[in-house]
Parts: sequence; structure tokens; C-alpha cells
Amino acid sequence: VLQVGAHEGDSPGDPLYAWLRHRAAPWVRAVLVEPMRASFEALVRNYAGAVASISYVHAAVAGRERRPLVFYEPRRCDAPYPDASHDVRCVHGFETSTLIASTNWTFVYHGARWIVDPTGSTTAVPPIARREVAGLDWRSILEAHGASAVGVLVVDAEAMDCDLVASFPFDV
Repeated sequence: VLQVGAHEGDSPGDPLYAWLRHRAAPWVRAVLVEPMRASFEALVRNYAGAVASISYVHAAVAGRERRPLVFYEPRRCDAPYPDASHDVRCVHGFETSTLIASTNWTFVYHGARWIVDPTGSTTAVPPIARREVAGLDWRSILEAHGASAVGVLVVDAEAMDCDLVASFPFDV
């Protein structure tokens, strides 16, 4: 099993979590790939004690080549980052539109929440973190985990699904 964009594992709509965690045979091996740090940490916690043999990769899949990739990740209030100063704010009720807007707009703290300020008139630290993660090619992930075949491939990579599946080496 190879799951790209495994998120936190125990999340609505995850097609593999309950099976890998509770019902899979002990010989089933799974490689779970997740680039977002907070989600990756939750993924590892949520799969603790799984009946399947689970390996974790904190990286992104870059198709056929290895290169670093940049992600914009919300600083969630329930998952503070140890490298953040006390002035860094977090996101309550994070929405995709807010995350996308953060790459081009400035955030302003307004009352108890952040709002997007198109004037760029604030010096506040935005609640979105720019993170660079390792971008690994398919073959390096498979080789690193001794996978000679993939029986189940699940890709949930935020609008990159088709590109990643098209670049998968189906000859493995």
C-alpha cells in the first residue's frame, strides 16, 4: 500500500485508515507520505499500534524527479510550532481560500480572528507558514522502503492527483 497525502490518517473520507489500523493482516505493509508537518505528526500518532506494518515519509512526491517543494501551511491553534515566536498567530476555522490568499495578501488580526488585508498595511506575522519539504521521486520512495510492487495506490495531493498518477512508474 502506498498512500500519498495521507493527512492525519483518522480523518473523514480516508479510505485506508480503519483497515490498516484495525483489520489488515500483519503482513500488509503500507508507506504513508505526508508533507505537512502538523498533519504528519498527527498521522504517526494516529497509526500507533496499527496491525499493518506502517512506514512514514515526511516529504512530498515530486513525480519523476527529486527536488524541494514549497508548501503554505496554516499555523493551527491546536498545533503550535516549536519554532514560532510568541507573536505568531494561528488560524481558527482554516479555509482553503484563506490559505491560497495568504500567498498574495497580508493578514491583519481583527478581534479574535485573522482577516485578509489587501492593502498590505500590517507588520503582523501571518498565520500561514511557508515550509520547504523534500520532494522525492516515486522510485526513491519505493526503493527506500523495499517495495518491489504496489498493490494499492491512493493519491490525495491537493489538485496534483492526476499529474502524480500519470508520473507513477507502473512497471514496478
